[in-house]
Amino acid sequence: MVKISEDEENGLDPEIIENDFVIALRELTANLLRVVRGAGRPNQIGRQAVELIAQFKLFYKAHGHYPMSARYSDYLGLFSSSEKVASLSAIDKDRVVAEQRLIKASLQIVASDLIHQRVQKSVAENDFYQAFNEMSKAVQSQQTTRRPPEIASALKKTSS
Repeated sequence: MVKISEDEENGLDPEIIENDFVIALRELTANLLRVVRGAGRPNQIGRQAVELIAQFKLFYKAHGHYPMSARYSDYLGLFSSSEKVASLSAIDKDRVVAEQRLIKASLQIVASDLIHQRVQKSVAENDFYQAFNEMSKAVQSQQTTRRPPEIASALKKTSS
């Protein structure tokens, strides 16, 4: 016989509650990012915020605490796991790492600009341009490495 917890009997399955919380968090976050860039649905922000607050309350009721701070990056899931990145070839790894740095720097630029943090924005802009240069090198390396040998050697001759 499968033992059912008291929370599950009351309709508070912790896994389902956590999943619903993540959905509400992602929906609001995605919409806010889209609105900042000039798209999105600003008329949905209030409804999504109210839904997220309701999910926070349910999460607390089901788990006895609010979501742990360390879990938010997992919940929002923007970046590849370190295990996934480690399994990539060196060329692909360079590109993925540079791409993630570009995204992080871009988000920091936007966040800093929204609340007028000039120093943080400046640091993020520097990170962005460094990541952009790394991305350019990684893409160039990928293109050179993945070309058929005859094309790669012809390109080397023309660039000399």
